[in-house]
Amino acid sequence: MASGACRHDECRCFLSCDLDVPIKFHVVEADYNLSTGRKHQELFVECKLYMNGVPFGLPAKTRLQDSGPPYCWNQLITLTTKYKDLISFSQLAFTVWDVSSGKDGDIVGGATISLFNSKMQLKTGRWKLRLWLKKEGDGSVPTSIPSKIPKNERSEIERLEGLINKYERGKIQHIDWLDRLTCSALEKAMKKKSGRIVNLYPSLIVELYSFDHKVIFQESGANFYGPAPVSLLNELVIIWDPELGRTNPSEHKH
Repeated sequence: MASGACRHDECRCFLSCDLDVPIKFHVVEADYNLSTGRKHQELFVECKLYMNGVPFGLPAKTRLQDSGPPYCWNQLITLTTKYKDLISFSQLAFTVWDVSSGKDGDIVGGATISLFNSKMQLKTGRWKLRLWLKKEGDGSVPTSIPSKIPKNERSEIERLEGLINKYERGKIQHIDWLDRLTCSALEKAMKKKSGRIVNLYPSLIVELYSFDHKVIFQESGANFYGPAPVSLLNELVIIWDPELGRTNPSEHKH
């Protein structure tokens, strides 16, 4: 366990400032017909990291993919930036480009995802992001192309896929016997509906790196473990709280 892990029998976590490893994720696929009228398309995905709405570090690109739809890359992307350098308003912006025209490239669509949720936990696992057609990935705060599809606009298949993704990310409790029954019923329902119900929006599927424990945001540079200053001349002495800056497990266990 890293030195910044919260040592608690029931709640174990890492602090983002202690993760001295580069940011990694998989660009999986664009699971929608992105046809622009051309018979043959060559697509790649450009990935950029934004902090406070400003590009940070070098962008990364996937390889070209022309066998679709769906267009499957399933490619690991490693950024030059490390997790310890992230701030609370960090986002990944994705832009799908089509270079089949032979020009500089046409924008197919863009998607954006924030790396920390409202509880300041690092997002992990598989995410299905709404792909905004003809728009470039936007890392501004707030972004003009949010990744989530409004609940009242989701199809039944998109609702079921959302539940499956939550289950895979550990947001839904695992109960073996019930899981087997549920997964079987979900598979039948999705096969039945997939023939007559289509997703209302194109989407880009990415898979964020998962750690052994959840990761809580903590800004780098704060020294919570330094020796406490002691003064023999004053009646009041300043003592540093060793738990300053740590997350309260009772507030973040749900």
